[in-house]
Amino acid sequence: MKNDIVEIRIKMAKTLIDVIENTVSCFPERGITHVLPGSNSEDFQSYSDLMHQARKMARLFYRKGIFPGDHVIIAPAASRSFITLFWGCIIGGIIPVPLPHVRTPKADSMEVQKLFNVWSIIKAPIICDSKDEKIYPLLSEVFKGTDSSILAADELLLEADITDFKDDDFHRPTSEEIAVLQFSSGSTGLPKGA
Repeated sequence: MKNDIVEIRIKMAKTLIDVIENTVSCFPERGITHVLPGSNSEDFQSYSDLMHQARKMARLFYRKGIFPGDHVIIAPAASRSFITLFWGCIIGGIIPVPLPHVRTPKADSMEVQKLFNVWSIIKAPIICDSKDEKIYPLLSEVFKGTDSSILAADELLLEADITDFKDDDFHRPTSEEIAVLQFSSGSTGLPKGA
């Protein structure tokens, strides 16, 4: 009987926010086990924690001038950072643009070129890892002279966690609004968004 109720709630979801709210409601203690990059260590994040952290992230985006309908390019290496930033965008009505983490610290690498090409199409803030001693300075150099904003995922998450927010007024997207903008690989030319 309980499983039938869960299925009905999930089927009635019309937006991604409905999906995560239903998931938190039905499975608050379940969650995601992240494997930390470069190690075998695991980090558990319950769905309730994810929702709480994503709400704080959405508020921080608003405070930084990123509002519903704006795009944000998300390209950190750590899955916990990526998931929290992604859902922070969704909850805030901000359109996440997920891209692969830059692994090759060269300006002409495929990852850097794709990041630059996608940015040139949508001119959105870029979130990557600042802990990488090679990638963050490289991206700063590649985007020098543009009006790009390169933000550090770890710094944003820490700021969201330690900042006291009072406002809980989030944009509630409809099922007709764009939720995520996914770009093609761009291997045959400029990436195309869908």
